Amino acid sequence: MNAPLLAVLVLNNFREYLRDFTSSFFTFVFPLIFVVIFFMSSSGGGAPGPLPLALEGDVGAPQAQALVEALAGVPGLRLLPAGHKAAGVVSVAVGADDRIRLEVSADPALATLLHTAVLAAAGRQAGPLPFDYRFEPVRRSSELVQLLPAFFAMSLLQLGLFGTSTPLLQQRARGVFRHMKTLPITVVQIVAALLATRLAIALVQMVGLYAIAAGLFGFRIEGSGVLFAALLAVGTGCFVAMGFALGGIVGNQQVGVLLTLAINFLMLSFGNVFFQVPPGSALALISNALPITYLVDGLRLAATGEPQALPIGLVLAVLAGATVLLTAVSVRFFRFDMGSRA
Repeated sequence: MNAPLLAVLVLNNFREYLRDFTSSFFTFVFPLIFVVIFFMSSSGGGAPGPLPLALEGDVGAPQAQALVEALAGVPGLRLLPAGHKAAGVVSVAVGADDRIRLEVSADPALATLLHTAVLAAAGRQAGPLPFDYRFEPVRRSSELVQLLPAFFAMSLLQLGLFGTSTPLLQQRARGVFRHMKTLPITVVQIVAALLATRLAIALVQMVGLYAIAAGLFGFRIEGSGVLFAALLAVGTGCFVAMGFALGGIVGNQQVGVLLTLAINFLMLSFGNVFFQVPPGSALALISNALPITYLVDGLRLAATGEPQALPIGLVLAVLAGATVLLTAVSVRFFRFDMGSRA
């Protein structure tokens, strides 16, 4: 393969990609808009509310009533029944010697605040309050850390659909490929240039998104960085192959655009990007058929280190299988012209 010629083709494709407003907007700007919106909605604009803590254990024991009431009266704390979503868990246990043992499990950043709250609760009593206090640091992923992996997957989806499928449909409709076939360029070189351009854009896209997420929002990979990068690579291959299949097979540009919009709607609505589809529901059947569901689940596992709904082996198998299938379909039925397959 002629390396200098391939480099020229890649550079020309990259320039054309950047000049295309639709491709550039949906690839680079669209995901960042959602990152900013969800960050602002999760952080809020007003003063922070009371710290919610889930209360469990021997909370009904007479010996513990004074302590529970004192904690409930501490400003800045809000006690919730066990099982509720909270920033930490307060466990009350009464020993055989009637001595109270208070254990709090929460993020390490809350240690000082909770220690102060316990001292305040002890100070509200008429006399000394006999209890033992222990703080257990537990790292819990924030809502933003749970959301950001989904935005990485969404960015790759936009690259595959609006950054690959839509330009291919436009180029085929304008006869660009028909003209290129008259030049001393092989079909392999044309496809390799298109693929290399998308892979380069995906690299820029992922590095840029991570830099913004880490620099502005404090995003850190708490699980496996290697797995996170591997999933991004497999996801890039899957969605770019999807874009090639969709943009290279459909015989009408308007129909191709409608299909692109429909697939994008399905992926974003039922792929666990913005909200979780209830397991076992009818919508879960749609969700389980979408590759973005598996990519989002795997990225959340890699980012947070917390077990997710799907085994990582299944995630990798589905994404790799979808990539191979879509690539085979694209190669077999790709049309360089809107008219006939040639």
